Amino acid sequence: VVSLYGKGNETLVAVPDTYLGKVIVPMSRLYRNESILEWFSKSKKVFEFQSWFQVYPVKESQRYFEAVVPGLPGTGMDRPKTDSLGEIFMSFRLELNDGFSLANAFTHHGPFKPIGVRQANLDSVNPAMIKMGVERLKCVKQNALVWKNGFMSLQSWKQPSVSACVTLWWTYSCLSAPAYQYPCLFVLFFIFFNVAFQQEHCDEIILWNDEIVKDPSLPDTIPKKLRLLQKILVGLQKLTNMASFHLERIQNSSNFADRVASTVFFLMLFVFSLLLSALLKLAELLFSYVVPFHILVYLIGLQLLVPLPLSAIKLTPPSSEEAADSKAESNNTPNENVKSIRNRLRTWREKAQLSLLLLSRYIRHIFARIPDSNEIMHRKIARTQELVE
Repeated sequence: VVSLYGKGNETLVAVPDTYLGKVIVPMSRLYRNESILEWFSKSKKVFEFQSWFQVYPVKESQRYFEAVVPGLPGTGMDRPKTDSLGEIFMSFRLELNDGFSLANAFTHHGPFKPIGVRQANLDSVNPAMIKMGVERLKCVKQNALVWKNGFMSLQSWKQPSVSACVTLWWTYSCLSAPAYQYPCLFVLFFIFFNVAFQQEHCDEIILWNDEIVKDPSLPDTIPKKLRLLQKILVGLQKLTNMASFHLERIQNSSNFADRVASTVFFLMLFVFSLLLSALLKLAELLFSYVVPFHILVYLIGLQLLVPLPLSAIKLTPPSSEEAADSKAESNNTPNENVKSIRNRLRTWREKAQLSLLLLSRYIRHIFARIPDSNEIMHRKIARTQELVE
């Protein structure tokens, strides 16, 4: 975020230190045009670009571009009286630490400000937020139709190569594939389908207030006297915005709204499918050669229905002389093997807990970088600031 202030002079009529506008460049711009191999390559340490940008008259406290609420003037920017507030040439450079690729950095480090923090205050009624929540849900529904259209395209063979690949996949999955390969096969189909039929976002970019047509059915304010209506509208406002926020991120995790985030998400999903397939293969070997599945189910049911014989038998306590002899023997010859086994089990348990903690952190970092519609619109508006020669 680069803020510009005016210093009154002969060419610029402005009060000294008067705020003029900003240039906002998302971090994703630095790696947007790079290839997938460069995202995963540890030798690619530097991502940089330079360009001319035009200054936009956003608010001084504003750090993100906000989407225009359809039908509500005042939610955009006021068009400057002059043709432009000015242009500025800037150069950006992102350098990674040794041993990190861009995709690796995505999993090890979360964003500076996780997506979702920019959600507006939903505790007070705001007609703009209600309207925006409804429009976002409509956009989620429209984007979901891409999947339906994709399946219809497969049936009609509009793309013969795609339909042929899916037909071969279905034939192998149903007729030849063993059961333990199903997780990998369905994840591969999910990735292939999303790559073949990428979603197009329905957001229309509107920048200036004079381009917004007032919706007469949308009130400017809500009367404060209507307390019951206030509570209902606050609940509706929270429900629509939070539901659209999570649904948008679920959709955008696989539609390459952020190319790096979707690629890393697909890679992580495929790794999980490999682990699940390996577990299913081990279970198949266990049930085939060690303990048959029906015998295992019988033993589990028997354990639940019939108490163990030892738990039903009351053991007689040893005499005092026998107890003293056994205590002296245990003191003289401590069982070091039991202690070492306990220590090893404790170490393995701690390592397993640490691995699960790191895995959950990686997953949180990936999902924290999946954009919602507000973030996508912010990036689109920021792209209009960049001047293309």
